[in-house]
Amino acid sequence: MVRRSTWAWLGVFVAALGLAVWWVRWGPGAPGEAEGDDVEPAPWQVATSDVTALRVELLQEDQAVEVRGRGQEWEVVSPERGPADPFRVSLALSWLEAGQVSGQVEPTADPEAYGLEPPRARILVGLRDGGLMRLEVGRQVPTGGLTYLRVPGRERLYLVSSSDLEMILSLVDPIPLASPTAVPAEETTPEP
Repeated sequence: MVRRSTWAWLGVFVAALGLAVWWVRWGPGAPGEAEGDDVEPAPWQVATSDVTALRVELLQEDQAVEVRGRGQEWEVVSPERGPADPFRVSLALSWLEAGQVSGQVEPTADPEAYGLEPPRARILVGLRDGGLMRLEVGRQVPTGGLTYLRVPGRERLYLVSSSDLEMILSLVDPIPLASPTAVPAEETTPEP
């Protein structure tokens, strides 16, 4: 037989648990409330069909790669020339099109604190309308998993997934040249 005091404590526990769930989902500071409403969409989100050039520069390693083209036809123009691997280029462009922002930060300190003075990498996107979009990549946040990203002309810094960002930064090494496809040799018949 269960005592009345046990039922009372169980009731208090269930009420506290219910209040905690309510607080997390709908209380002040809950996701989607004040902070969530301030999150603006990614300013770099662009349809892949609008991109005509992509340059990725790893500034600390002094390496860069530039590809130009449209659709499935891309060419590496720097540091070497040749047809680009369409799969690797489409992965990089899909990052731009997805425009995933994990969070935003109002910079309170010197840009150097975010690894942005100087930036670790720079991404330049040439657009069909003749425009040029510029992104600057900083360091990873101290807890890892996210990286600071700055769009010149914007006050806020953006937090993006480090692994997703790697899809575009990995274009630099190795250079995304298309693998040569084997061409079947002409069949020759030995003469008797």
